[in-house]
Amino acid sequence: DPAISAGLLRLANSAAYGFSNRVDNVQMAAKLLGLREIYMAVMSAAVFDALKDADRFDYREFWRRSLVCGIAAREVSSRCGDARGATAFTAGLLARIGRLALAQAAPERYAAVDPELTGFDLLAKEEETLGLSHTEAAYILGGHWKLPNEFLEAIRFYPSPTQAKANPTLAAIVATATVIADAVATGSVEDPMLFAACGDALDILGLSESDALAVLRGLPKASADNAGS
Repeated sequence: DPAISAGLLRLANSAAYGFSNRVDNVQMAAKLLGLREIYMAVMSAAVFDALKDADRFDYREFWRRSLVCGIAAREVSSRCGDARGATAFTAGLLARIGRLALAQAAPERYAAVDPELTGFDLLAKEEETLGLSHTEAAYILGGHWKLPNEFLEAIRFYPSPTQAKANPTLAAIVATATVIADAVATGSVEDPMLFAACGDALDILGLSESDALAVLRGLPKASADNAGS
């Protein structure tokens, strides 16, 4: 498939992986990425492609922040000793796919939700405006698409990872990664209270705020610049 092949090449050459040599063919990309990573990438591409036509929504910025979140989730996963880097990357990438779904389903109403809102402020505004948060929208849609349960729970409960029963670790990884992605997007990386709301997530992962900050500062320098390319 040309679109998926192009996507794999873009992923292999992105700041998310940082391979030293340019990856210029699908066979090399497949070998470098591995089967599970390819599965995750194809699944993610299909999800984004199904929702990319949302009106009055900054899709480029959304994709940019989603990719940074995926990279951050993979790095958090590594730091806490969780070996599922590909799973964490995809969970971070899809963490806020519900926002895109709501923007496509109700573009005028969702346009009233301030795009700069994050965390519980964003959830509250979505529920006030549409009666449904992006986390619940993603859970419903993902279930309809039969996405793996580990993603469904992480996407649904990342704002409150202690509520996740089957896989609280993945939900906590996504919770931390979304904070990091928002900090990169808003330029608030030096905020001393940045991870104050991540206490439960960090406890689940056995990490400190210093660990999370180290992930933030250790992200590939080009990740924010190249995420939309």
